[in-house]
Amino acid sequence: MWLLSRLVKQDQLATDSGTYTYWQFGMAAPWVNGKTALSTPTNHIIDSGTTLIVAPPSSAAEFWSHVPGSAVYDSNFWTFPCASPPQVDFAFSRITLQRWGVSQDSFNLGYLAEDPTRCVGAVIGQNLGLGSSWILGDAFPLAPCGTFAADGETS
Repeated sequence: MWLLSRLVKQDQLATDSGTYTYWQFGMAAPWVNGKTALSTPTNHIIDSGTTLIVAPPSSAAEFWSHVPGSAVYDSNFWTFPCASPPQVDFAFSRITLQRWGVSQDSFNLGYLAEDPTRCVGAVIGQNLGLGSSWILGDAFPLAPCGTFAADGETS
């Protein structure tokens, strides 16, 4: 039970001038195959209402440059060889010794109809007006990160 309570971090929603904002981890970084995949750590927003992992286009391109055999598919998506999927993890500043992995099932969005040897990855590039912040949606395992309540009540 002690280990489980150490893995679950309970936190309250941050506010900015009384307006609810995002749950986020500062100085966070993605890892690919055991190596950091960003030259500069950035904020990562936890959002179970987003399906994928969304990064600013330049950060997504830097991330994918660390995935062997990756290729641009379109302006938002990248592909990788289905036969050799990358191991993708995220590390956060408060728990830098621990990395949280993304399962292959969550990371692999499926293969391309025109080339079944190529799979589409869950990290996409899109400018959402959040600066350098990434959004970790449902493709990221939210359970080990924490439980949050906007009203300040945690369960």
